[in-house]
Amino acid sequence: PEHVKAERVRRLIALGDELAKKYYESFLGKTVSVLVEDPAPEGMTGYTPEYIHVVMNGGKTGQVVKVQLDGLTDEGMTGKLVEP
Repeated sequence: PEHVKAERVRRLIALGDELAKKYYESFLGKTVSVLVEDPAPEGMTGYTPEYIHVVMNGGKTGQVVKVQLDGLTDEGMTGKLVEP
């Protein structure tokens, strides 16, 4: 029935969100490489080799920079530029 499908989907999405948060938390405090892609109101955004979306305080589009990951967002993580 539709209501059973809807409940299962809701539970699976919640589980996926929980697992993603735990995965991101395992990176807190680590310094990682990030490919800088786009400007954002908070600075720049990019992705790690593990495809974690990162919002950081600097960098230029196309650069690979070192970022220390220090927080979680709804879409991924935040970090501070360590090495341009």
